[in-house]
Amino acid sequence: MRGQDLARVFRVVGDIVSERIVIAVDGPSGVGKTSVARGVAVRLNFGHLDTGAFYRAATIVVLINRVGLADEAAVAKEIGRAHV
Repeated sequence: MRGQDLARVFRVVGDIVSERIVIAVDGPSGVGKTSVARGVAVRLNFGHLDTGAFYRAATIVVLINRVGLADEAAVAKEIGRAHV
């Protein structure tokens, strides 16, 4: 599909989608998933949540607060208290 055709598809989809649509991009690390997801979100006027950044931030919170990683309840509680 040519760039112009893809842009037209994005405009049409953007015009007909509801607020509750979620698009997930999956693949191995380092292949540009975040860049693609951010670009799609911009083209469709959607919000974008970088889950990779969220998981890295949650990991930092747990490590800084020295929560035992085997204690799932404590990990969940610490992440729940964080303002990520």
